[in-house]
Amino acid sequence: MLVVGIIVSAIILISLLRFGVILEYDDGLKMWIKAGPFKIPMKSGDSPESPLDKILLFLEANKKKNNKRKRPKQSPPFKVILKAVSKIIRRIRRKLLIKQLIVKCAFADDDPVKVVSQYGIANSVFGVIVPALECNKMIKHYDLRASMDFSVFSPRIYVRLNISIAVWEVFYIASALFPLITAMLKPTGKKTEPAKNVCNQPT
Repeated sequence: MLVVGIIVSAIILISLLRFGVILEYDDGLKMWIKAGPFKIPMKSGDSPESPLDKILLFLEANKKKNNKRKRPKQSPPFKVILKAVSKIIRRIRRKLLIKQLIVKCAFADDDPVKVVSQYGIANSVFGVIVPALECNKMIKHYDLRASMDFSVFSPRIYVRLNISIAVWEVFYIASALFPLITAMLKPTGKKTEPAKNVCNQPT
């Protein structure tokens, strides 16, 4: 019983473990993968072959191999695909946690009128987005800000996105694909009965 209890406890702890992605843009895109308290950098401007690049190259190589071995398969009905996709989107919206969303725009140009115009448009857009973010309980922290800088002539933008999801929530979202997988594996051809021999039938 002790071993069973340890196994069950381990499964529960793993299912509650959260992992996610951190994206940051500031004169270049940076990316980290989070698993619990650990944060692993996946993209570095100084490294031409970062872990993310190696993963992408590995997936591209496997894609070429699979394309050669693939056989034509029967596509599932469009309604089944649409239903599965819409269900996945709804579950992602409910389960995906946005821990941090930061967007800072500093508008700059040699034309002050253009700077003021861009600043006004950005504030109008943020004014529409912020009320929607306040109603979304899955967003913990957000900061959308626009500013003007007349000391330089090129605009700057800073974006940081921190999203996470629990392991059990991934399985919950993936379960929406079961009807689609079932439809793909379901045989489409109808069995035909052998023709009866009319000559041997009694008259």
